[in-house]
Amino acid sequence: MEGRLQNRIAVVTGGAAGLGKATAIRLAKEGAILEILDLNDASAAVEEIKAPGGVAYSTICDCADEEQIAAAVKEIEARHGHIDILVNNAGILTGRKPWYTLTREEVNRYVQVNYIGYFLVTKAFYPLIKKSSVPRVIMVASRTYFLANPGQMSYVASKGAVISGLRRAARPCPRSRRVRPGQQARRERETARIRASIARRNPTRPPRASRTLWRRE
Repeated sequence: MEGRLQNRIAVVTGGAAGLGKATAIRLAKEGAILEILDLNDASAAVEEIKAPGGVAYSTICDCADEEQIAAAVKEIEARHGHIDILVNNAGILTGRKPWYTLTREEVNRYVQVNYIGYFLVTKAFYPLIKKSSVPRVIMVASRTYFLANPGQMSYVASKGAVISGLRRAARPCPRSRRVRPGQQARRERETARIRASIARRNPTRPPRASRTLWRRE
């Protein structure tokens, strides 16, 4: 498996299933060596990466527990010495529930996992990221922060904290990025729709390769 990320060390939290697993597999297809951290067994994801020739390892880790995170970092450092990519993806999603029925414990759980967890993982891996000549830190956020989905106050607040916190953390590290699943795909569809509309109105005008329809965040 060779690609743009050949032999780069990528850590993906919450990579046993869902979006995290898909991210890990895609990075592996680009040649990255994967380290998957998850509260659940990620052996299925590891085997799927290894099947076509990829390299992957998995570690059981609660990404909101400092001791478990420290142990995982130590293990990965012993294996590689550094990392090049960190994808903070591990999180929990709330069902819809009126905000005034939430307990302090419920709200705190989402903040601890979805925000504090990202902070703890990034802080713990920071010494290894600094060793890379091409460091990348990616935080999986959510468009719900902007939509203010009803009944999901705890989740929305925790993802808002991720977005706001990264603005500060990214200042000394311009290679840090946040992504919002779903919204990226929507933007691509909307961009295609706009291009098609422009082509219909101006059939003789060739498309401009450099035309910018969306600003970089």
